[in-house]
Amino acid sequence: MPLPPVRVIGPDGRREWRDLRLAALRDAPRTFSASLADQADAPEERWRQRLRGTHNLVADLDGRPAGMATGFPRDAAVEPGTTWAGPVLRQRNDSALTPSRSR
Repeated sequence: MPLPPVRVIGPDGRREWRDLRLAALRDAPRTFSASLADQADAPEERWRQRLRGTHNLVADLDGRPAGMATGFPRDAAVEPGTTWAGPVLRQRNDSALTPSRSR
């Protein structure tokens, strides 16, 4: 099964990122340090700031956002941060989506 397309998202994609992040918090609240209550009413500028200075990816499945990942630039590399695969992506049962699989 081919990997879903992954794209970079920046500050201009803040509304899409917000919607995906809130879905992630509803689906897996213990995965993140922030809570749904903390993030649900965050102002738009907070979302824009969140996407500055980090490397943010969205995985699409069937033309819809289905997962997300954040990385933090450190020297000449990117340190992995939070990741989330939504229910539709998890149902694929695709071992290629497992982060530990080397390529």
